[in-house]
Amino acid sequence: MPVAKIVTLRLTIEQSNYVYDTSAGELDSVVTRRGNGASQFEMKERNKYHSGLLKERKVRFTGSAAGDMDNALFRYGYEVCNAILRPL
Repeated sequence: MPVAKIVTLRLTIEQSNYVYDTSAGELDSVVTRRGNGASQFEMKERNKYHSGLLKERKVRFTGSAAGDMDNALFRYGYEVCNAILRPL
C-alpha cells in the first residue's frame, strides 16, 4: 500500500486537504471545504493514474451551498507517437 502525505491549507473560512502518494509523487485527492452551518460547500476530487499519466479525475460537490452543481467525471487519453528523433 502506498504511503500518503497529507497537506492541509486553511485560509479564513476555506480549508483544503491534499493527499499525495509519496511512492509515485502523484496527487491522489483534494478535499476543499468552505463555509459553515447553512452555507456549507464541499468539493472532493479524486485522481487515477496509469504509468504516471493522469487517467481519470472525479469531482463531487456536496453541501447546501453546492446548489445545482453536478458531479463530473473526466477521462484522459494520450496518443503515442513513435517518431525517431534525429539530430539536425
